[in-house]
Amino acid sequence: YITSPGKYKWNLKTIANIIYFFIINKGFYLSVNFAIFFGGLMKYPELLERFISYCKINTQSSFESNTYPSTESQKSFMLKLKDELIQLGLSEVKLSRMYYLTARIDGNIKNTKPIALIAHIDTSPEESGANIVPRIIYDYDGSEIHFPDDKDLILNDKILPELSTKKGKTLITASGKTLLGADDKAGVAEIITAASYIKN
Repeated sequence: YITSPGKYKWNLKTIANIIYFFIINKGFYLSVNFAIFFGGLMKYPELLERFISYCKINTQSSFESNTYPSTESQKSFMLKLKDELIQLGLSEVKLSRMYYLTARIDGNIKNTKPIALIAHIDTSPEESGANIVPRIIYDYDGSEIHFPDDKDLILNDKILPELSTKKGKTLITASGKTLLGADDKAGVAEIITAASYIKN
């Protein structure tokens, strides 16, 4: 979250516009066919690199677990994120007993309300979250998308009309047998990339 006062020459309007950019260009999640669309992604290559690396980490939830979080891999991922935030120089980086991770970037305007950016790292137990192979389709040409690990799975604008508006964009999909994990590792990647952008 971002609050005041602080030493950075960023006001909340500027920060909100940065976050708005990331949110708008995130596009949306397609949970059935395991794809995510990005807009101006190549302007921020750090965002792509971070998102892909996060997707490869299995943080699938477990229905059978009675712990919080529900798997050891989720705990490991949260520890990794904590280290990233510390390395970026955020303050008040804390990981709670329930593995809620919070951090702070000081603003530079007094007497303003903080804004919070929130995302989750767990992915659905409905499909596999192990051995995810993200596929990047640069400059999408509008053609039908096939998945190497499932020859019967296709994605086109008849199934998803919104796909016809994504020509020239960067698409990221899984390989066909797993979730991509964009819900909500895209959000996690955006928040940490935005924090990195602000701090640097």
